[in-house]
Amino acid sequence: MADLSHGPSILIVDDDPDILKALQEFFVMRGYFCMTTTDGRQALGMLANVFPSVVVVDIRLNTEISGFDILRRTKELLPTTKVIVMTGFTDEEYPEKAKELKADWFIRKPVTPEKILEFLEGTKGASGDLKK
Repeated sequence: MADLSHGPSILIVDDDPDILKALQEFFVMRGYFCMTTTDGRQALGMLANVFPSVVVVDIRLNTEISGFDILRRTKELLPTTKVIVMTGFTDEEYPEKAKELKADWFIRKPVTPEKILEFLEGTKGASGDLKK
């Protein structure tokens, strides 16, 4: 099990390596311990070994495991972990399904790291498609 006691931790799952790199660099510079993967199955394995404060996950991954699968498993294993679900697709059922699976926030891409940070810090201007 990883020692994440030195600060907040974030697991970022996206099949776009450029997005992973940009988000990781941004959050590391702000004191987060970041774990990243492009693979849904690997993300599920990471959840079994570490306890991230936050999971940021793309819905559509290039694996048989979807972002919704990761959301579901995160909430089963770590119900207090915040999960941010994001997508670049406009499927109308995505926000409702994210809400049903207890996502903390749903946002459409493109999304800036600053916008994610605003949500995490609870600052004004962090609006997504999920209404609590």
